[in-house]
Amino acid sequence: MESPKPVKVTDMDESEELTYEEEQLQLIIMKELETQKANAEREIIKKQNEEYQESLKVDIASEPVKEEAVQFKEVSIEEMRRVRLERFCD
Repeated sequence: MESPKPVKVTDMDESEELTYEEEQLQLIIMKELETQKANAEREIIKKQNEEYQESLKVDIASEPVKEEAVQFKEVSIEEMRRVRLERFCD
């Protein structure tokens, strides 16, 4: 009967080290990809904000604000009473 061949401790350690190194490389690559993705998203948001600001400037320039729209007409006390009575009497 043949005895099983002994396993070298150094062979197991080397394979485990490679696995550990591979895991570390994968973690580094994943972190780098996440950083690149975050930077790309920031750039997209920055460009969208710039485009929005430019469009807003064009819209503001093309439509002047009317003075009448900004000023409010003050309603008399009698008119307020009439509206309230109509609202709550129904």
